[in-house]
Amino acid sequence: RREKMSRPTPDDLRRRAMERFQEHRTRGSGAPEAAARPSDGPARSEPPTPAQSTRPAASAAAAAAPATAAPAIAPTSFAEAFARVRDSPNYNVAELAPPPPTIQSAPIPSAAVVAARSPNSIIVNAVQKANPVLKHVRNIAWEVGDIIPDFLLGQSTCALFLSLKYHGIHPQYLMGRVRELGRQYRLRVLLVLVDIGDTQEALTDLARFCVLHDLCMLLAWSIEEAGRYLETYKAYENKPPDQLQERVSRDYMAQLTSCLTTVKSVNKTDAVTLASTFGSLRDLAAADPEDIRLCPGFGDLKAERLAALLDEPLLVSAKRKK
Repeated sequence: RREKMSRPTPDDLRRRAMERFQEHRTRGSGAPEAAARPSDGPARSEPPTPAQSTRPAASAAAAAAPATAAPAIAPTSFAEAFARVRDSPNYNVAELAPPPPTIQSAPIPSAAVVAARSPNSIIVNAVQKANPVLKHVRNIAWEVGDIIPDFLLGQSTCALFLSLKYHGIHPQYLMGRVRELGRQYRLRVLLVLVDIGDTQEALTDLARFCVLHDLCMLLAWSIEEAGRYLETYKAYENKPPDQLQERVSRDYMAQLTSCLTTVKSVNKTDAVTLASTFGSLRDLAAADPEDIRLCPGFGDLKAERLAALLDEPLLVSAKRKK
């Protein structure tokens, strides 16, 4: 209880601060330094307090000021007191503010990888990163990813790359890759690069292997062709089937031209000549070979070949099948 009573309250501290401020203001305005003491005895010397020991420097600065200076006004609120401290030359916000946090940015990848962040990119296995085929994949972006197949061309489409020269040296490589692949993808393409001379035996074995393991084999006779195959599969990933099929016109003239050009040595100009001369395929089939030979652009060999084709029966008999 004695310790609590001896401790000064905030009001006491505020009152003492105001008394010291009034004392400094009185000294700066030229007032007498101390009040006159009563004459009832000699003055006693008291030891200076810590607050009084710092007064000579302040009193010297106040003495250097002109005597006509206006007395300072005591602050009446915390805002005014803080405004005076803020306007002083010793106040620096940069020293008081904490340093900004440093953000460590991730390394910027190369331009090829940044361009490949779109969903229309080909995902490449890290093992195939140095494959020269990727140099010819120019129209579709690609990036390296953690995948099992060599190339990921879609959500359900993948591709394995195989060189016939490498297959001749390591014949068990393809079997190991197919076992790792399993049944994860619906369309599995085996892209074969033909880089040897004698290909009959190797391609026969690979065709049999693809039938047994549900693979679609594509033959590329150059690295550029292999790159175009990869681009085409990725470009047509979300295309409907009718865009992949051949567009057949329903015009009668176009169908007649397509039918007649299937005959060897008969071109589109000959088909237009026959259509303008005979009018329809029925009249052409009933015409004599001599009439066909008289058409411009037709010789004996071409006319006989066309007439022989038109005379053949459309239905194959049972005896001929046997």
